[in-house]
Amino acid sequence: MEKFVTVERARELMLQGVGPMPVEKIAITDALGRVVAEDILVDRNIPPMDNSAMDGYGVRALDTVAATSGQPLKLTVVATIPAGQQFGGEIKAGETVRIMTGAPIPAGVDAVVKRELVEEHDDHIFLTEPVSPQNDIRYAGEDVLAGDKVIAAGQVINPAMVGMMAAVGYPYVSVVQRPRIAIITTGDEIVELHERPTGGRIRNSNSFSLSALVQHAGGIPLIFPTVRDDPSRLKKVVEQSAAVADLVLTTGGVSMGDYDFVRT
Repeated sequence: MEKFVTVERARELMLQGVGPMPVEKIAITDALGRVVAEDILVDRNIPPMDNSAMDGYGVRALDTVAATSGQPLKLTVVATIPAGQQFGGEIKAGETVRIMTGAPIPAGVDAVVKRELVEEHDDHIFLTEPVSPQNDIRYAGEDVLAGDKVIAAGQVINPAMVGMMAAVGYPYVSVVQRPRIAIITTGDEIVELHERPTGGRIRNSNSFSLSALVQHAGGIPLIFPTVRDDPSRLKKVVEQSAAVADLVLTTGGVSMGDYDFVRT
């Protein structure tokens, strides 16, 4: 073992001794902050069908070309299409459908005009300006195509990813198991938090700082009782902690002092 190493060298030596963590499958309701272990693929187009981006009226854009404020275009409303329902017919010249946000676009419609831009009179509407083709229509697969990868393995799951997994049909997801990190503080000068330090002693703040860092990084901290400057006791506690943890993290006892036993 090298006596003194740089931080970079220490990190290199540490990484040589670790490997990938096992994988477990959990509900997406518990997945926030975990590391996804599989690529998340889309099972169908998003949106799944052409649909309206606005509450309004579905029209044939060609019918509206000549519409002006002086000579409004009159269209007959032949149906109302709420979200989640389909209209089985086809819109013909001079016709329109009242359509809600998210509702499927029926045959014959190639544009949607916002409701607030028309005048409504019974079963008719009046348009005072042309509507461009594709206006306010969201097309199938416009956001994501079936088979696309929307989340790559190795990413930390955030709230938006949870929503995406729900949208593409993943009630459960494979994630990397959280590593269990044993934390051992050493030194005769260390006292516990409830004790009042006297005679040059200090409270055990390192264990709790390191515990918070472990949690922040996604691990599970296991704080062991403070170990005095006793090499045989230290060896026993390290062995005990290694039996239940994926990694043992020690603080103290690594310099050149007579009671620095961790480094040996």
